[in-house]
Amino acid sequence: MLSLYNILVENRARIVSGVQAKIPREVRAYSRVPRGELRESIEHLYDAYLDLVASGKDEKLRHMFGYIARVRVAQGFRLGSILRALLVFNAVVRPILQEIFRYSGAPDAEARKAFNEAFATIEVTTFDAISTFSEVFQDYVQSRVDEHNQYLQQKNRQHGIDLSKFVLFRA
Repeated sequence: MLSLYNILVENRARIVSGVQAKIPREVRAYSRVPRGELRESIEHLYDAYLDLVASGKDEKLRHMFGYIARVRVAQGFRLGSILRALLVFNAVVRPILQEIFRYSGAPDAEARKAFNEAFATIEVTTFDAISTFSEVFQDYVQSRVDEHNQYLQQKNRQHGIDLSKFVLFRA
């Protein structure tokens, strides 16, 4: 039977091109990202995703997501836009898998069962990746908030300001 990992490796160029074409149409914020930058991000993410499918480990994916979180926050992206772009992967992969399993030469029932199993794996790993990205994104934003708060505390100490005694209004 066909291995999902091998299918993903053999169809890498087709999937990456499909994702690159679909993201700017589906998520307006990505229309302002240069095509070369977007393709490079997709290729690196795809390699990290392949590692997740092959080994079940998400270290490479977390590393890529950390980079993407920093870049997209700096570009003013909202979390929802990034998550929606990640979900485009399923929409691109589904018809490719359907085609491959339809013409695999296996009896229809076996081909359908193999497709369902393969796509279920795609869905689970994609949802796991999205959850991982949400965690990485939240950690990054929290680190920026903490950094900002430390800066404010340092400046307040330099100027002799103690906000713990500051009252906006009396009840």
